[in-house]
Amino acid sequence: MLISKFKKFIMVDIPKTASSAFRKSIEPTGILSHVGQPNEGLAFYQHATIQRIALDLENEGVDYSDFSNFAVIRNPWERYFSFYTYYKEYVEKYKNKDTSIYWDTHSIQQAESLKVLFDKNDIEKIMWPILKNNKTQFQFVADKYGDIIVDNLLKFENLETEFQKVADFIGYPTLKLPVSNKSKNYDFTYRDIFPQNIIDHIGFLDKELIEVMGYNG
Repeated sequence: MLISKFKKFIMVDIPKTASSAFRKSIEPTGILSHVGQPNEGLAFYQHATIQRIALDLENEGVDYSDFSNFAVIRNPWERYFSFYTYYKEYVEKYKNKDTSIYWDTHSIQQAESLKVLFDKNDIEKIMWPILKNNKTQFQFVADKYGDIIVDNLLKFENLETEFQKVADFIGYPTLKLPVSNKSKNYDFTYRDIFPQNIIDHIGFLDKELIEVMGYNG
């Protein structure tokens, strides 16, 4: 989540949509009044929905509707495949005692639980918790009545072009988008490993945005 009160700009940070790359590019400009923080229990949480961002701004006496807001939307099937590969790589790092991660008690417990699932190689048992524990993209951009209230939905698949729209809006047209949090390439896709019931359920979860953005599974 990025907010600039000066530029009247809100960027909703949906996991697995290159949001960290946007932050790395925009933060050095100094225009941001709020950069999302990692504690979900505090105001201006990194992965806050637009509803929660509006509430946090309201608590500061600011009306979110005075801002232009943006969110990057990704093909939902590709997004959940990205979650899958992220956790797969996390388990590999745990097995290899990767020192780039601080293995505290919580991290070890999470890695052990994931390791059990990935060792069994049961895609359904891996994916159902991922689907259950991660908000849909629609939840990030809709109000409590189920209406999309984020003004500008940007396509992940056209990221550089879409980022230019943001750069132009905030008055920094020469900003470039860095590569960030990119998973390694795999020789398989979600179509190769997701069973049909998982593919169908993803289609159900984000059906509103699939229609709006023109995605298909």
